[in-house]
Amino acid sequence: MDDEISIQKYELQAELAMLKEERGDLHEAADLWEVAADGAVENDRPRLATDWSLKAEELRERMVMKE
Repeated sequence: MDDEISIQKYELQAELAMLKEERGDLHEAADLWEVAADGAVENDRPRLATDWSLKAEELRERMVMKE
């Protein structure tokens, strides 16, 4: 019997956001964090949604400071 791994789309988006951030693509990472946060809200995960939304905002602030 194969083991199944259950992962939601919003969790994958958060993982991708982390990778984008590590590569320095802050704009794309912020957008992905926000999309992941929206998905977390839709799946009744308010704490994750808040954390990820704050992460998106933090990245946007960093982008403005770089300009």
